[in-house]
Amino acid sequence: MGTEYGLLGLAVALLVCLSIGRLCLYYRRRQAKLTHQTERWNEIVAMAELMVFDYDVMADELMLTDPCARLFRLPTRQKHYTDLRQKKLDAQHQQVFDSMDQAITEGDAEQRLRFYRLDNSLGIFLLKKRMLYDEKGRLSHIIGMFTDYTDEFRREERIATRAQLDGLTRVYNSGAIRRLLSERLSSTDISGTGVFFILDLDRFKQVNDTYGHQMGDRVLQLLAKTLQESVRSTDYVGRLGGDEFCLFLPEMSSFEAAERLAGHINEAVRQKVTQPEFDRPTSVSIGGAMIYAEDSFKDAYARADQALYKAKAKGRDTYVIEG
Repeated sequence: MGTEYGLLGLAVALLVCLSIGRLCLYYRRRQAKLTHQTERWNEIVAMAELMVFDYDVMADELMLTDPCARLFRLPTRQKHYTDLRQKKLDAQHQQVFDSMDQAITEGDAEQRLRFYRLDNSLGIFLLKKRMLYDEKGRLSHIIGMFTDYTDEFRREERIATRAQLDGLTRVYNSGAIRRLLSERLSSTDISGTGVFFILDLDRFKQVNDTYGHQMGDRVLQLLAKTLQESVRSTDYVGRLGGDEFCLFLPEMSSFEAAERLAGHINEAVRQKVTQPEFDRPTSVSIGGAMIYAEDSFKDAYARADQALYKAKAKGRDTYVIEG
C-alpha cells in the first residue's frame, strides 16, 4: 500500500513538474514573441521616420523615436524630464519644449502646434495623443505622434485665400466681402466708428469700347492697387462686380476723416490710374455711409449706394458721405 501511495505521489509530482515546465515554456515563447513583435514595430516606426513619444507619468521619463528626438533636440530616453524643464533655455528652444509640455499633459486628443523645425523655420505640427491608465484608474502613460503639417497647412491657406479673392484684381470678391462685413457688423459694437464706401469708375464703358477690354482690365487692377495703398492693412477692400468696388473702414471715428479719405482717393485715382493713351483723367465717384451698431450689410450698402447716386448726379469725380 505504501508503495502504491509513493508511486502515486511521484506521478503527481511529475505531472506538476511537467505542467510547470510547459507553463514556463509557454511564457518564455510568449515573451519571445512579444519581444519579436516589439522589435518589428520599432523597426517599422524607424523605417517610417515617425515622430513618436511615450511619457511615463509615474517615472517622469520621456522616450522618443529618433526622428522625434532630433526634432526636440533631446536624447531618445530622457529621465527626470520635469527637472530638465527647469533649465533656462533660449526663446527658440523654449518654444519647442513648450510644445512638448502641451503634448504630455492631459487634454485634446488632437491639436495643432506651432514651433521650430530642424532647419529653424517655424512649422505647423499635428499632434495626436492618447492617455493610458493603470488598473487603479491612474494616468500612467501619455503616448503620441507629431506630423509635420506645415506644407499642407500652407496649401489649405492658399486654397482658402484664392476662394475669397477676385481673380483679376486680387482684392476680396463680392461673396467674401459681403460675408466678412456681415460677420464684422453682427459681432462687433462699432457704434459710429466705421464707414462703408462704394466706388464706381466714371465712364468705364468708354474705356472698354475705345481702348479694349485688356486696357479695361488694366484700369481695374490699378484701381484695386490704388485703393489698397490708400487704406490701412486692417481695412477691407472688395470688388462687388464689374467696375464697382467697396471699402469698409472699421473704427474710423469721424465724418471729417471719412471725407478726407474720399478726397484723397479721388486724387490718387486721377494720378495713378490714368493711362497715357486716355484723353481725360480716370476718375471715380464715391458714396459713403457712416456705420452704426444696429446696421447690417444691407443697411450700409443701401445708404452708401444712395450716396453714390448723389455723387454721380453732382458730376462724377467726387464723393458724398451720408452721416
